[in-house]
Amino acid sequence: MSQPAPLYVAAVELPSEYVYSNRWFNGGGQPSDTYPIRVGFSRSVNDFEIVLLARYGFHVLEDGQYARGWALKTSSIDAAATNIKRWDRELADAAQQAHRAAQDAQAKTEHELSLVSRINEQLKTSVPDRYKQ
Repeated sequence: MSQPAPLYVAAVELPSEYVYSNRWFNGGGQPSDTYPIRVGFSRSVNDFEIVLLARYGFHVLEDGQYARGWALKTSSIDAAATNIKRWDRELADAAQQAHRAAQDAQAKTEHELSLVSRINEQLKTSVPDRYKQ
């Protein structure tokens, strides 16, 4: 299993429903300081990465035009402006952990399937004592 391409923040979007004026109206004149922003990745992510990115607060979008290449993160645009490098480190850490998890899962799955095959071969070639007369 080859190492995936680097994963980093490639874009940030503020969904229209979360611009300040909409947050002000929807909050009854008291807009929230944090809100979902869209974070675009340098590449699409795999299932292992999706699970590990959630630990860092990146909730990967799996449907529509943003599928697997974008995530929602509760933050603010002001925080995004100062945290991109930290987010890049988090994405890189999650990608590295996911790569190791995928390798481990593949090895363990192969081991289990090998055992199933070996057990079934043994069962085919021997009749258990309980069935002998």
